[in-house]
Amino acid sequence: MLKNIIVTASLSLVATAVSAADMPSKTVYRASTIANNENWSGFYVGLQAGLSQNHNIHSDINGWFDGLKDAEQKKVSPAVGVKSGYDHRFGSVIAGVVSEVKLGNFKAGGQVTPYYPSYDLITRSNYLGSARGKLGVGISGATISNTALSDIALYATAGVAFSNSKHRLSQAPIALNNFTFAYYSENGKNIGWVAGLGIDYAISSKTSVGLELSHYEFGSLVHDLLNNAGASNGYRIKQSNSHDTLTVNVTQHF
Repeated sequence: MLKNIIVTASLSLVATAVSAADMPSKTVYRASTIANNENWSGFYVGLQAGLSQNHNIHSDINGWFDGLKDAEQKKVSPAVGVKSGYDHRFGSVIAGVVSEVKLGNFKAGGQVTPYYPSYDLITRSNYLGSARGKLGVGISGATISNTALSDIALYATAGVAFSNSKHRLSQAPIALNNFTFAYYSENGKNIGWVAGLGIDYAISSKTSVGLELSHYEFGSLVHDLLNNAGASNGYRIKQSNSHDTLTVNVTQHF
């Protein structure tokens, strides 16, 4: 649901930016709280802090547990990160590129007990990264109820996402002999796509604060369950992973 909202809103904002680029420019003179206010052009670096929600979804392909399908586990974790990029402003349109990385203990999963025996299924990663294109609009001298808000930038981003996720399943120990007879522990699919929406507000000629919402999608992998000897027991689990992040950004422009 959130993925669809982000993608739809991103496309709408891109369409708005393209329309703005085709419109004749009009100079509006308003009082600004910033002399020679930020025009959103140039290089920048920034810090990020916020929350990440990890989605861990799995399906029992062979009916090992009577066909469990699309079971989802979620967990919200703190995230911190850095970003850098370059923007150029064409009239009211802002275009650029940005790279970023978020760090945290991104883990979702736990014990699943649809039928006996139960099992633990987990997805874990400790970073999310991306390289994105950026398109948006800049609003100079914006006001709300006659209150000056200086410069505001609204933007959408999209690009390639990176992570280091690990998928793991282990069957709960059997009371009779206390051994695990089905498991896997493998890398997840760690290259995917990302889309996001953001807003920045210039608090000085070189510094801005903002809020950004992103969806990272890494798709799914099919894992073979292994027995005690490390050989496939003929059963398979499809496991997929995605993240939604909401961060506050502080950015320094050069």
